[in-house]
Amino acid sequence: MGMFSFPVMAQGIFPQAKLLVAIVAKRNCQTVIRHIHHQMFAACVVHPDKRNVIPLCPEPILNQDGSTKNDCEINACKRFLENFRREHPHLKAILTGDGLTSTAPYSHMVEAFCLKYILGAKPGDHQFLFEQLETSQESVYHEIRTEDGYLHQFRFLIDDLQTN
Repeated sequence: MGMFSFPVMAQGIFPQAKLLVAIVAKRNCQTVIRHIHHQMFAACVVHPDKRNVIPLCPEPILNQDGSTKNDCEINACKRFLENFRREHPHLKAILTGDGLTSTAPYSHMVEAFCLKYILGAKPGDHQFLFEQLETSQESVYHEIRTEDGYLHQFRFLIDDLQTN
């Protein structure tokens, strides 16, 4: 049996705006708009040949320490993976993520949970990675042109990149 693929992403949901009005003086009024939103770290099981996806239990991104400091995607991912491994200790899976996930702490955390990963990266966000890719003699280039005319370019370098 192969591996299950599940893309992950932090997403803001249910945005709201609260209008707070503070009267400074009888003639002056200062209006403050405070945005309140909920963020979730979400994952789902996907298959390239199937239209259906299976959502997995989302992990809220909260102020965990009881202060005003915001939680982050990597902490929410860690909690998600702890729960995922508790519920599915032997499931082979590949986690896929966007450019925010292609960092050394993130990839080491995913490896600690015995998962494989495919993480996206863009040159402007990950200059160090792309410098290594450009200078490596072992990188593989692949391109696909789709029927609608889009050109997709991929470069691979397996197990030889240093991340920041």
